[in-house]
Amino acid sequence: MEAARAGAARTYIYDHRPAARTPQIEAAEREARQAGRGLWGPPCNGHTESVPVK
Repeated sequence: MEAARAGAARTYIYDHRPAARTPQIEAAEREARQAGRGLWGPPCNGHTESVPVK
């Protein structure tokens, strides 16, 4: 959860089975997005899609 709050992680639900603390992690991610921290600030600005290496 602290990684999400720092903007270093995002919420992910695997196999349609959310973790017990998913609501808290989502809230921490929302807080980081609003503050523009980590992944949500420059240079990524939330664009974290994977791109194949050529």
